[in-house]
Amino acid sequence: MGWTLGFGEAGVGDLSGVSADTALRFEQCFAMPAEWLMRLQAKYDYAKAYHEKSQNIQKEVTRLVVV
Repeated sequence: MGWTLGFGEAGVGDLSGVSADTALRFEQCFAMPAEWLMRLQAKYDYAKAYHEKSQNIQKEVTRLVVV
């Protein structure tokens, strides 16, 4: 094909999330800002954690500040 992102054996099929290294590679290859990809990954991670864990966290953690 003539081009590579340099992932080696892992890479696109690896669904562990976008690392800083991967974001920099996409920035170089596709002219996408690495910071944008990192923010997108952070938003996804937050939304996933919120939906999977927020109810348990509310039960386990005592609020120290009255809102």
